[in-house]
Amino acid sequence: MNYYHDEKMEKIFKALKQPKNLDDLELSESFVEGLLLKVIASYGTVKTKTINKLTGIHWDILEENLSRMEKTGFCAPVSGGFLFSSVEYTITKKGREKAKGIAEDNPYVGIAPVPYEEYFQIMKLQMHHRHPIDIPSEVVHDTFNDVVGVEYAKEALIESSIISKGIFVYGPPGTGKTFIISTMPNLLPPLVIPKYIEFGGKVIQLYDPDFHKMCEEQPDDPRWVKIHAPFVLTGAELSLNQLETNYDPNKGV
Repeated sequence: MNYYHDEKMEKIFKALKQPKNLDDLELSESFVEGLLLKVIASYGTVKTKTINKLTGIHWDILEENLSRMEKTGFCAPVSGGFLFSSVEYTITKKGREKAKGIAEDNPYVGIAPVPYEEYFQIMKLQMHHRHPIDIPSEVVHDTFNDVVGVEYAKEALIESSIISKGIFVYGPPGTGKTFIISTMPNLLPPLVIPKYIEFGGKVIQLYDPDFHKMCEEQPDDPRWVKIHAPFVLTGAELSLNQLETNYDPNKGV
């Protein structure tokens, strides 16, 4: 256990076990069936191993749903051995028509989203007593190891991190404002967030690899990701529209 993976984080990891049935996955049967159909339709013929990796859905749920979809004539196994992970499925004409209708309403294909309520509860658990933060002296030392001088600025960043308050940094160009601010994520504990959230039948993307840096330790459930404290650097062109939850028709999120 350490500052970046403490007892609370370990408890969260234990809670985030990959669901093995639809009830625990907390997504509707129709949503899961639609997601699987869109995956198979996009490949034409695909191994269950690829479906598992792409959606993050447990083998037990995949086997149950693909078997049901096979009986209803939406897909069919075309090859495979004794292990379910080696079975290949292909889309049928009936399945392709069904997938086309689903994709018109929601084209999203990817990792299964986390229900909003589960996301809310996990974030609530992480935020409970998060502040004031007790930052170990060795973390402070390692964070500012390459920053020479500017002791007042360091103190301001540490205090802001401890009590979770915003600060305004100003000064002439070339004085190291961006450099010292970029060290701030190292002062803060990491977070666990879903890659995608399901809310009202829609999918919302949370994890963005452009702004979120993954930690070495990751939860058992691939729908979740442990990240270092988020750090977003923007120029003067940031608009309010960029801070809104906007729909991307190409990705369906």
